[in-house]
Amino acid sequence: MQQSCSIFQNLSTFSMDLDLNHIEEVMDLSFALRLCTSLQVLDITLPACGCKDSGDCSSNDNCVLPFERLELCDTIDQKLKFVCIRGFRGKEKEVQFAKYLITRATMMKTITIICNDLTEVGANLLSVPRAFGDLCINLKLNANNNM
Repeated sequence: MQQSCSIFQNLSTFSMDLDLNHIEEVMDLSFALRLCTSLQVLDITLPACGCKDSGDCSSNDNCVLPFERLELCDTIDQKLKFVCIRGFRGKEKEVQFAKYLITRATMMKTITIICNDLTEVGANLLSVPRAFGDLCINLKLNANNNM
């Protein structure tokens, strides 16, 4: 276990396909972020459709995601510089995660959110108070067109 932990500690870029609306997958992300103590770039690709049934948070208002319940560590607060979230649909837990990053990541320079559809929810992220005043929030539609 010690060897695998040291591998994660040195990662500067981490790319992961997961559903932010699925509690078990968010737990995996939370665990990975605690191990990646040098992480500067996070790239998340959401599934084309959120069609999982078990552990789905989208229908449960009381479902508290791990990053809201636990401090994720210095990785988010002090190391993370660039984030890309692909396949953003504006679901509640996706928005909560994006807001969490925007309001907590004091070193983050850019967060790029690539939306499947033009959503008002995505556009509302532009008005979220930033932990880092010069944070650039890029909203894109289908990875080609700026919103």
